Amino acid sequence: MNYRNFNNKQLAEVGLGTWQLGSADWGNVDEQEAMQILQT
Repeated sequence: MNYRNFNNKQLAEVGLGTWQLGSADWGNVDEQEAMQILQT
């Protein structure tokens, strides 16, 4: 696991795959729902 320093603390890196938000190949994703995912 990778860590980064932030405000004198070590935090684990977290990745969020978003490729399915830009394509209907994996089912339709509502634009408002996609924005909620990105803002969370």
